[in-house]
Amino acid sequence: PAEPVDDAPQACLAALEQVLRTQDTVQARFVLQKKAPGIRRMLESRGRVVVVPGRGLIWEVTEPFAALSVFGPGRIGRTDEAGEYAVHDAPQAAHVLEAVSKTEADALARDFFVDCRRQAAHLRAVISPRRSTYADFLTEAVVEADLKAGVITRLSLTQPSGAVSHITFSDQKRTAHPAGRDGALIEGVQ
Repeated sequence: PAEPVDDAPQACLAALEQVLRTQDTVQARFVLQKKAPGIRRMLESRGRVVVVPGRGLIWEVTEPFAALSVFGPGRIGRTDEAGEYAVHDAPQAAHVLEAVSKTEADALARDFFVDCRRQAAHLRAVISPRRSTYADFLTEAVVEADLKAGVITRLSLTQPSGAVSHITFSDQKRTAHPAGRDGALIEGVQ
């Protein structure tokens, strides 16, 4: 028999908030598949992501080529075409960090239209920005989570340009603080 579906939006949002609300650093591997207008085939990249709540996000592509982006509150570090890493002031970086750090159901509901459904230990939330700065770079996000493991398993993003990205996460780990190179990268964008 099928698992019962919990259609109560508030209960589903509360479950999503529980997954997102963490003080721990979260690290994961990812596979990103992207379809962009004018490009016939799906582009694929692999790498790792590190999220440090309230402080920053590391997005490191390892395949098909190496690329590093580090987002902090108002600063971005990136590798250029030559592979050189540099940090620049970027006020828009705060929006990326804020979007990733949105953990309160009330704040989420204020800035986004949310359709959230839960079935047993699986959660799926469709999030679309209301009139806000998020609408400039996001049409819709679909978040899927494994509630038993307490992790996001997949994220699909549709942008105003028509580009669609599907990101599948694996090997999620939680630590108290970023260590070594990751810690230094996050400190560099503060």
